[in-house]
Amino acid sequence: MGLFSPKKKREIIDSNTGEVIEIKEDIKCCVCGAELGAFNKNKITRDFYICDDCAGKSAIMRHKKEVENYSDEALKELIQKKSDKADTFNVTNKSGSFLFVDNESKQLTIPYFSGLVKNVPNVDPDDIISFDSVIGYTLLKDGNVISEGGRDNIAQDTGVFAFYTEMPGKNDDTASCGEILIRIKTNLNDRPELPIYVLDRQVSLSSDTYKIAMYNAEQIINILMWICKE
Repeated sequence: MGLFSPKKKREIIDSNTGEVIEIKEDIKCCVCGAELGAFNKNKITRDFYICDDCAGKSAIMRHKKEVENYSDEALKELIQKKSDKADTFNVTNKSGSFLFVDNESKQLTIPYFSGLVKNVPNVDPDDIISFDSVIGYTLLKDGNVISEGGRDNIAQDTGVFAFYTEMPGKNDDTASCGEILIRIKTNLNDRPELPIYVLDRQVSLSSDTYKIAMYNAEQIINILMWICKE
């Protein structure tokens, strides 16, 4: 199927005189043909517009600069291909906004964030990978390896979740942590590691922010351990 015509002029006729009083330009999504308005219109090139649904599914606006010189037909084909891949992924399990998993199709992805304040998690079809691509993981706290595991070895937990069992110390208010990072190791040539920053700012070890980050890290590690046992 070819491209939907992005723009179509429409005459507004005066019912009393029969004269044309205005010419409006209707714009349609070049991929699915949906009507576009002022608030659901995404422009990729001069005459190539797509709706929010096609933009969201394909995540094409993240790659706008990379595709600005594509032909209209090539753009439509790429967006449709990305949207089709997105349709194969349905979130059945997740750890907050850090890791989305589809247990049915055996795929996972690390969402990206968009919106005015970058707080809306979205799925980029290009970032969806199969469980088979995951070969291991490493959990680091301020650069120090706390836990690691994979398909060929048993996970070694060296205490990253110790705050659940330890009594609060008198120096908790002064001790701090600046980064909790999980690296997913893959067998993909273009993406040998996928980073998940669970914490990326300095906080006190006694803070709720730190404890929530620890909880999220534990959830992610448990999911990855399960995937590596598949």
